Order: sequence, then C-alpha cells, then structure tokens
Amino acid sequence: MNVVMISMAVAVLLAIVLVASLGGLSLLSGTMEFFFGGPKIELLKTTLGETGLAFGFKWNDEKEPAKYDQVKVRLFNPFGEPTQVEVSKQFPPQGKTFAVDLDFGVGLQTFLKANGFETALIQIEVSSTKTGICHQQDIKGKAFLKKLKTAQLTKSEFEEKYQEVKKKPFYFQNKKSFIADPVKGADKKPKMRSV
Repeated sequence: MNVVMISMAVAVLLAIVLVASLGGLSLLSGTMEFFFGGPKIELLKTTLGETGLAFGFKWNDEKEPAKYDQVKVRLFNPFGEPTQVEVSKQFPPQGKTFAVDLDFGVGLQTFLKANGFETALIQIEVSSTKTGICHQQDIKGKAFLKKLKTAQLTKSEFEEKYQEVKKKPFYFQNKKSFIADPVKGADKKPKMRSV
C-alpha cells in the first residue's frame, strides 16, 4: 500500500511541475514577444530636404496581415507653443516591411519649430485606413531630433537590409521514359518498355 501511495504522490508532483513549467514558458515567450517581437518604427535619412520625413516600419505580416497606407506624427506640447500639432500623409498600401520618404510640406516645419519641442511628446502612428489597424510609438522631442540627425539608412538601404528573401520551391519529378535505354555494344533499335 505504501508503494502505491508513494508512486501516486510522485506522479502528482511531476504533473504539478510539468504544468508550472509549461505556464512559466508560456509567460516567458509572451514577454519576449511583447518586448522584442512587436512592430518597430525606425526614423531614416530623408532625401527631400527640410520638409521630408522618412521612416521604416517592420512587423510580422503573417501574424497580422494588413496593408498600411497612412502615417500621422503628433506633437503634444503642454509647456510650449503650439500645444498640439498633427501632420499626416497617405502613401501607397504596403503589406510587408517597408520604408517611405514623404514630403510633409510646411506642416512639418511648424511641427519641428515649436517652442518647447525638446520636452514635448512625439507620437508616430502608422495605420491602415481600410482595416483600422494602427501602431503607435511615443518618443520625447529631444530623442526624436537626435534620431533624425543620426539616421544612417535611407529608404532604399532600409528596404535592401530588410528585404524578404523567398526560397524557390524545389519540386521533385520522377523521370519516366517509355523507350528502353540503349545497350552498350549493341546496334539494335530501341524497344518499348512498360512502366
């Protein structure tokens, strides 16, 4: 009787350890996805001068299929003037990791020359107008300016760096022939053979 009770206790203990470890692994993988697997907006070097803003957007398009086609950049400046500014621009729909270089015109200059810009909060939002999906990234004004000035990649370099390389499918095809292979040293005509 004691052996049965001991084996049942060991089995219950192993089941509890298994369930706890699976729960811990699930939480760990979810945490890693939250911090490192989400969509990322990267500021790039623009080629359009003072009115241009370039950015790259990376996300897992298999988990979240969407066609992004709009960007909004908002300024929340409670201690400066103006207190709020928003500039937005449409671009052709993109279904995979992409980069765009857009001309925002004088609206971007008003945005960047706001009094108290360095202490303001900047919000960059990339959205899909068709599906309503959007991703936002908040950044302080000082960090925003620093990223704009130190950006190394241009739109084309970003696209080249994150270009999706698709492997070509390899199909096997059995080779079938209805003509017999010639026999070495024989001058006979080929004969039909069944497969």
